[in-house]
Amino acid sequence: MTNNSKVSVFSVDSSQFVREGIEALLASSDDLQYVGGSDGGKGTVDAIKKSSADVVLIDVNTCSPKQVEICYGIAKENANTKMLCLLTEAARGVVDECMTAGALGIMVKECSYEELSAAIRKIHGGERCYGPKITAVLARNYADQVIYGSKRTKRLTDRDRNVIRMTANGKSVIQISEIIGKSSKTVDAARRNVMIKLDIKSIAELTKFAIKHGLASLD
Repeated sequence: MTNNSKVSVFSVDSSQFVREGIEALLASSDDLQYVGGSDGGKGTVDAIKKSSADVVLIDVNTCSPKQVEICYGIAKENANTKMLCLLTEAARGVVDECMTAGALGIMVKECSYEELSAAIRKIHGGERCYGPKITAVLARNYADQVIYGSKRTKRLTDRDRNVIRMTANGKSVIQISEIIGKSSKTVDAARRNVMIKLDIKSIAELTKFAIKHGLASLD
């Protein structure tokens, strides 16, 4: 939080128009303050760290959710910074990935300014906040786990699910290791252990499993 006790907000969005729009909206707030923005390119995590932002708004394109990788970088380098992901649509696999990456809040970009500002305040206070469409996705996930959950998926740890999700999304062992801050040897061993645990013989089969059980998205 800045010296004037306002909650400092940083925006990560490929659109300069959107970033400037958020800045303009926050300018009228008594307790929220815009402290910077980035298009999500190289140096974004460092820029966030330098800004000392309390909350980071991260645009996540559902069709190509590479911005989720920034969440891992923030969690690693700026542990006190809270993250609010703004999705183009409430896709199940991407919602799961944002949660795994450490986002306290997830909403779709069609939300109102009032909803967004309320979410910023809520996650700044350490609470989780999900928009109505995200809540619906989480409810479906829970129902599927209760009704259709198999012994195979119940045995998976959070790390297992994380490795499966990123593998299904096309990430290599080296890319996954860079994202989560572990050695490629550790990631490779984790992936092999997951495949043994699930009795899966190939990456293609692992990808099909991930999509079938809601661990990854077809988008």
